[in-house]
Amino acid sequence: MSDVETILFGPLPPPVGGVAVFMSRLKEPVLARGGTVWAYSGGTNDRDVIHVDHRRLGHIRRLISQGRNSRITDSTHFHIEHPHWLLAPLWLLLKPVQGITWIKVLHDGTLPERSRQFQGLRRSLFESAIRAVDEFVVVSKPLADWLRDDLHVQVPIRTIPALLPLSGDEVSVRRLSDARAEEVFANARRHAHLVCGVGTFAPEYGFLQMAEGVERARQSTGLDIALILIDGGLSSEADFHKIVVHDRDWIYTLTNVPFNEMQTIYKRSDAYIRGFAGEGYGLSRIEALWSGTPVIAAIATEERGMFSYRFDDVDALAAHVEAVLAGARIADADCWAAEFRADAERYLREHLESIFGRSF
Repeated sequence: MSDVETILFGPLPPPVGGVAVFMSRLKEPVLARGGTVWAYSGGTNDRDVIHVDHRRLGHIRRLISQGRNSRITDSTHFHIEHPHWLLAPLWLLLKPVQGITWIKVLHDGTLPERSRQFQGLRRSLFESAIRAVDEFVVVSKPLADWLRDDLHVQVPIRTIPALLPLSGDEVSVRRLSDARAEEVFANARRHAHLVCGVGTFAPEYGFLQMAEGVERARQSTGLDIALILIDGGLSSEADFHKIVVHDRDWIYTLTNVPFNEMQTIYKRSDAYIRGFAGEGYGLSRIEALWSGTPVIAAIATEERGMFSYRFDDVDALAAHVEAVLAGARIADADCWAAEFRADAERYLREHLESIFGRSF
């Protein structure tokens, strides 16, 4: 084991989200190599993980008592992406005092645009935090370009997509563990065709476009098509939920499905739609592709093997739904799925090298 304490810090499910899934898939490899995992949500039954309540400054106390001279890979949101008025300055104050090497993982493709709106204290904390990072890991090239070209970051920046291999339990599940969720899904599956989408009930996640696209496909083809929307529950808006499902009794919803059961949903659906307006690399679309389910996705960094459309182009979305349900497939989808699996193994090695500061 290294003389330097190596810490992986971020969220674990629930809630289910891209960063939490990323942390979950890195957890075991990090622990197996002698590292430590700090989690500020979820995974409460995992005795190998150190659980910190960040709202009660749990990670700050842990940093003081056990974090000296440590190497911390940080996938939190409250130091840079959404700089918290108290957590960010305490972290920045303790970093040099405790001799921390801070590796910040940036997952949020919306940060370049959002950060332009930061003002006052938030702007000051954001700029101070950017300057305090020792190494950046970003999940897309546009984030790396933004750091170098717009923010003039001089420290090392590694671009490593967050795509990581599926675990065994993610490909072996056949039913949803929650009986109520399984009942809802089974009811949706009773329709002649089932399309699923993942995101949350907020406008930028495209649930309304999915509903309108499937509605147009139903009207155009006369097919009995159901839509099941998997809500991650992070930023759901109740009023927007009502707009999406209003007068559409063929829409079903599930919330906070365990991430290791998502492959089951993909495999049991006839098509998968990912419609997030600010998508970067797009993990769920690739994982759905691995399941063998046709993927319809808003244009993003990764579109190979998928039917793509511009966000807000409901006509194109509806046309893709119709084509997929009529049997259309991307000819080389299986080849791309295999290539993505090889990429995922390589990205895992690269992330571990970044976390530990050495090769494996």
